Amino acid sequence: MMIQELTPDMVEPVEAPTSVPNEFERLVEELEQGPSSFGLDKVDALSSAALAFSSSSDAGKTTEMWKLSYRIWNACVDISNRKELTTAEKEKNAKLRNIAADVLLAAGESSAVHSSLLKIAMFFQRTGCLWIQLNRFETAEACLAKATELCTKAKDVIKDDDPAIQHELTVLSFDVHVARAKASWEVNQTALASNILGRALLLLPQLPEKAVDLADMYLQFGKAVLNASSGSEGAVNATSYFEKAFEICSDGIVSLQFEGKMACKKAMADLRDRTLRYLAGAHVQCGRYEDALKCTSILKSGFPLHPSVPFLELKALSALGKHDAAEEELSKLTDGDTAKVDIVGAAIEIITASGSSSSVPAAKTAFFNTLNKFPSCGKFSRQFLTILVQQGASRLACVEAAIEVGQDHRVVASLLSKTKSLGVLVHDDSSDQHSVHALFWNCGSEQFSRKNYTMSVKLFETSLLYLEDDRQEQRAKALRVICLCHMGLLQYDRASECIQLAEEIDPCIASVFLKQKSEARAAQDVEKMISCKDFEPDYLALASHEALASGQSRVAVQALRQLQKLISAGTKIGMVEAVVVRNIITLVTEKVGNMVEALEFFQVAISRVAAIGTEGFFALLADGDTSEASLNKAATTLEKCQKIMSKCKAEGQDTSGTFFQLLMFDVKGRQKDCKGQQEIIERCRAMPGFKAEHFFQMGLHSARDCADSTVASAAFSAGLHMMMTSKSPDYRVVAAMYRKLISLADIQTKDGVQVYDLYMEAHQLLIGLPAESYPRDELHWLISTAWNRAPILARFRRFEEAEKWMKLAMKLAERAPSMESSRLMMSDAVAEVELMKNQESNPMEE
Repeated sequence: MMIQELTPDMVEPVEAPTSVPNEFERLVEELEQGPSSFGLDKVDALSSAALAFSSSSDAGKTTEMWKLSYRIWNACVDISNRKELTTAEKEKNAKLRNIAADVLLAAGESSAVHSSLLKIAMFFQRTGCLWIQLNRFETAEACLAKATELCTKAKDVIKDDDPAIQHELTVLSFDVHVARAKASWEVNQTALASNILGRALLLLPQLPEKAVDLADMYLQFGKAVLNASSGSEGAVNATSYFEKAFEICSDGIVSLQFEGKMACKKAMADLRDRTLRYLAGAHVQCGRYEDALKCTSILKSGFPLHPSVPFLELKALSALGKHDAAEEELSKLTDGDTAKVDIVGAAIEIITASGSSSSVPAAKTAFFNTLNKFPSCGKFSRQFLTILVQQGASRLACVEAAIEVGQDHRVVASLLSKTKSLGVLVHDDSSDQHSVHALFWNCGSEQFSRKNYTMSVKLFETSLLYLEDDRQEQRAKALRVICLCHMGLLQYDRASECIQLAEEIDPCIASVFLKQKSEARAAQDVEKMISCKDFEPDYLALASHEALASGQSRVAVQALRQLQKLISAGTKIGMVEAVVVRNIITLVTEKVGNMVEALEFFQVAISRVAAIGTEGFFALLADGDTSEASLNKAATTLEKCQKIMSKCKAEGQDTSGTFFQLLMFDVKGRQKDCKGQQEIIERCRAMPGFKAEHFFQMGLHSARDCADSTVASAAFSAGLHMMMTSKSPDYRVVAAMYRKLISLADIQTKDGVQVYDLYMEAHQLLIGLPAESYPRDELHWLISTAWNRAPILARFRRFEEAEKWMKLAMKLAERAPSMESSRLMMSDAVAEVELMKNQESNPMEE
């Protein structure tokens, strides 16, 4: 937007004509004539020339400075309008605009310009917004802080009888607050950002059309908090921002409808619905399911329905145990055409995990409805099968459903490698096909170890559907395992078919012993099994079972012997060595009748106990009683906790919860458990009914009793953030917390960076804050303590640091009208320190 130059009739008459330095004007003319050739070196030269002219004592220079500033600004507008700028060009453009704004600030008010303070503030506001677009948030914050100060000053200057100017000031102040809040948030000053947004909120009744901008900023802050933390604490903190955005939208819709602004009303309604979706998601994440359902009920009245709405409602209903209603929402979700595959997959997982009798059929129906829409989505099929198999650890119905789904031709077609259809076989162990094969195989192995051979056969056979055609060795291995399962079920015909097919595919010695009729030959083949390349220890266990079923005790003993050798050699099998040795002794004594051999194994047991200890040999058998006692004790403790929490809830959840957390904080402090105290602080941040004053108490307690100041700092910081983000901050509490934080930071590092940052944060808070809001005595404390840090630094000839603290104290003193008389003395002292610093750096100068 172009800024019109000053007209001749607006220029104040002066006694002597102004003489503009040739260098400054020459650079401005060069910028206007050839902006593309105006490099960064010339930008720096222009800045230096502007500073030199600003410090000159030419009469009537104010008007000339305004003219030159406008010319710089308009040249920047021309540059932006001519072409699309690169990032470097945008940064140069922002620097030039910053120079124009600084020139106006140095020039000050001009009677030749109507509402000159507002014009200067507008320059800084727009420049700050440009810096935000370039992600230069610290520079942006500095510009917007100046704009805030100018708006505050203009409020005292502008007359009340000029409504147009008053409205312009209100609009500019609002825009400055919103932009400054954004910049402060990005530099991690979240409490300050929330406080500044609260100031913009106070202006909203005068600017109902700005409700969308403010609500959107609250929404963005809430999303940032939600994304930064996956726990319930972050969700609770985000909820406060979402609720504020929703409140602004709801009030704004009513106001705009009354004023007849229907276009703005539609934009606000869309923003309200988007905010409600995030609010519902945050409620679900922190366990407030009833509140989430209230949000979704409002959203369901609109059209079109966003696919996340039925998903969030499904999640809340399922958590509340309303499984039938949740399954209805799943059906609605899959019947629509807008739901993405990922959302449907997550919804199916929730329904399957609910454990209701109809959850698995409902999940299967939803899965096939979605698969019909996306027939080539192998990832979705793999995800659903994984969900079923994982749930199958405790529910066999899910495993059976997984087998049924896995054998469906549509699922097989969606998962087979695409390279197969091209006649090229490329093995990819990360492919969906390979993952599903491993999924069924591992599940089958688990059922095999549980001796559920019927289910194992189905799972192994299903896994073969997803095995590449050229992996014949692996296919033969699978067939031999299936053969063992059939033998465990005494289905010898089926076992024979499997082993013959395996022999045709990949001949292997592991199948030989199964065909022998001689007990001696079978026992010899047991030993040969170990040398086979596809051998697994489970073969020995199953071979012993089969031998016993066939009445071949010697073969069973031989298999168990080999198994015991593997265990003693350190092979992880998942079996207890004591159990294997006990079974060998039982078979040798009762079936074989060889007492000498039994004594040998007694000796083996004794030597193994001596070698690895009782717990190592007997494993779970040795500490079974202890585990049971621990479980009983844990159960008793949990019952006591449940009774206590029920009593607290009955008496008032917020109060008792607060008291409980404060008590736990005290206990952790007595135990010197600083980590536990910090966890309590984080938990209390998201706790309803917990106040900033409670954090203040925790900080005082920790600072008094704990040598580690990090806990106290965390408590005061949490309380400061909570108070700053409240609707009506109590600045007495804010000031007290700043005082405590500064004192604690001084303990860690005297006059360090952290201490300086806290003073600067307090200064940023004071910018634009109404007079007398911050306690006067606390402001004087900030000024005096910042100033008093300088003398000792100067005494040790650390002049730069001393100057830094003195200038900070002067900035703070600008917020204290009662210290007007002290500023001249402070300026003289700063000049004296600067002189000593220059003499230190140039010792040869007199």
